[in-house]
Amino acid sequence: MFSVSTGQKLARRHPGHPRLIFSQWLNDTTFTAVGLRADAPAPPVDLLTCSTTTLTCQVTTPAFSTYTFDRTPPRTTAFALPLGTEIVQDFG
Repeated sequence: MFSVSTGQKLARRHPGHPRLIFSQWLNDTTFTAVGLRADAPAPPVDLLTCSTTTLTCQVTTPAFSTYTFDRTPPRTTAFALPLGTEIVQDFG
């Protein structure tokens, strides 16, 4: 995310979730994201509700799935988001 007034990149991190995957906008300042936990090889993922105003996120649904991929192509995750496309692991 970037500030429209300054062009500065805004940090959108949440403690305990080193990676966020954007999901969808709920209104002009609020969106949902999947937060990947850093505590396991196949970490559980939490559904977060995030604010662009405060740059904070709240866990909405804890551990709703795991961040794992099928062993055979197309190697998709165990969950789906309204992204318009599958989350696919292209290598490994």
